Amino acid sequence: PAGSLNGEVETTLAKFSVNSRPLQKLRLDANYTYSDRDNNTPVNNYNYVIGDAFLAIDPTTGLPVVRQNRPYSFTQHLLQLKAGYRLASKTDLSGGFDIDDMERTYQQAEETKDHTLWAKLKLRPMEGVETTLKISYADRDASTYDPAAYQNPVYPESGAVANTPLMKAFEMADRQRDKVGIDVAVTANENLSLGLNLDYYKDDY
Repeated sequence: PAGSLNGEVETTLAKFSVNSRPLQKLRLDANYTYSDRDNNTPVNNYNYVIGDAFLAIDPTTGLPVVRQNRPYSFTQHLLQLKAGYRLASKTDLSGGFDIDDMERTYQQAEETKDHTLWAKLKLRPMEGVETTLKISYADRDASTYDPAAYQNPVYPESGAVANTPLMKAFEMADRQRDKVGIDVAVTANENLSLGLNLDYYKDDY
């Protein structure tokens, strides 16, 4: 349809952070990230090909099926708040709250809002051993789900059929997540260290 795609994508990334230690044992951190992808690529029409020399034909009109490229864009606002407190010489407690808002074009969910509340307890029971206990709760709220948003048009020959369970974008669906985990790091000597990480997730979509 065109001699050149004339693709144009403008990407903006900005980060801002504040770190404070109001008390000797208390540390406060705040981080904000703004990420924007503005895709200004022109939209062209393409005949949908189903074989080496066969075009997909619309049975109702008898004309070739026309599809268009989708210039995908997004905007993200990510805010992370964290507090850490030294309970004892070998014990640290930290917790925080994360807010991740995403706005998208040409996706099944135009907007998702992820809110995560988490806490960690770090212990050093002996020399060379560090253990971290983790717990978190996350809730994602998505806008109205459109299963055909990325398809143009919805046509059986494409293999992308709306409402097919295996093709749903679960990473954009409403979800509640409970998570617990443990990390163990052992430094045996200067040439050997061992690590164990175990996380358990319970997701409700």
